[in-house]
Amino acid sequence: MVRAFTSPVAEARGFAAETHSLPEPTPRARRFYRPELDVIRSLAFLLVLTHHLLGMLQWHAPLDHFSVAGALEESGAAGVCLFFTLSAFLITELLLREKEATGTIALPAFYLRRILRIWPLYFLGIGLGVALPHVAKAFAGHMPPMVHAFSYVGGFVLPYLLLVGNWAIVAKGWSLNPMLMPLWSISVEEQFYLLWPSMVRRAGIRGIAICSSAVLLLAWATDFLLPLFHYSKYPDLWYNSVSHFQFFALGTLLALCLHRRELTYALPWRALALAGAVGFFVLAAYPFHYREDLVLTAPAATFAGYLCLDLACLLVFGAFVGLKLPRAAKPLVYMGKISFGLYVFHDTILSAVAPIMLKKLHVAPSVLFALAWLTTLGLSVAVASLSYSFFEKPFLRLKDRFTLVPSRAA
Repeated sequence: MVRAFTSPVAEARGFAAETHSLPEPTPRARRFYRPELDVIRSLAFLLVLTHHLLGMLQWHAPLDHFSVAGALEESGAAGVCLFFTLSAFLITELLLREKEATGTIALPAFYLRRILRIWPLYFLGIGLGVALPHVAKAFAGHMPPMVHAFSYVGGFVLPYLLLVGNWAIVAKGWSLNPMLMPLWSISVEEQFYLLWPSMVRRAGIRGIAICSSAVLLLAWATDFLLPLFHYSKYPDLWYNSVSHFQFFALGTLLALCLHRRELTYALPWRALALAGAVGFFVLAAYPFHYREDLVLTAPAATFAGYLCLDLACLLVFGAFVGLKLPRAAKPLVYMGKISFGLYVFHDTILSAVAPIMLKKLHVAPSVLFALAWLTTLGLSVAVASLSYSFFEKPFLRLKDRFTLVPSRAA
């Protein structure tokens, strides 16, 4: 009998490999972590926070949609688009590195990592959205201002549990529950990643680029055709998964372009890119009003608004990817690390902070905005830090067992 090679490990344990040697461990690629991506996460969250605060204040003092505050409110919503672009960029880069290191992509491991990173806090948020109205009634005897819609969750819970919460908003209208409200974007992400990793595993670089371009064209067609056929920009278009898939396609194309490459632009060029991003975010809101139905615009204007958002997201990456961060950026890097908790909890905190300040403080609107913004940010960082340390970390450590390309340490 021809005996196969027996490894020293097998001999030491007293095993003879009669027909084949012991399996080699799955190779792990080098760690991929870019702290500047955490800065982008922080900026995306700050945009969303600004949008939600201005949106809440306009219930008491309606905004002029042609004013600076109106443009800020509408452009701030684009923080979600930046989150989507960043998510696709990072996940595509990690999948490409895994494919290079192992020859394939382990789909079960990918989905286990997604579940362990996203689902615990996501489903906790849904549970809190259902429970908090009862807690508020028990302790306050009545619903606090702006949190009254905590009670209107019945028709949304099942769609959110099934990760189609955004489509429930399209069908039923806007849910005011501040715990559920931010979670619609998680539904969009999970819908995209249901099939995308399989495509990345099977296709080469060219195939991935073709699929991404096709998704981008489909999303652009959606941005133009829905308003053309008299569907609303909000909620029909804004909460439409197909429209938002353009940002995932952009992130994927960015990952292909920058794969194992460095952007070495000088600081003045990066500053110019950031200024351009701000300009395009504002243009999307004014004059194009990409998500505001109260201002009548042609379908071409809505489409142009989304193109501005695409360009803005690209320029943000141009401004930050490859940038060597100063020490002063550490708070932003930390906020990026806990950004999931910031995103999940901030609107509920804001729903408690803003009404109290509106009632107790009699100051200029700009001062009120600044105080509410800073207070909500501080409380959100505190809550998100606790969530990360005591709730999310155990799941992240478990997630590391299925990680083939390490990124940020838990």
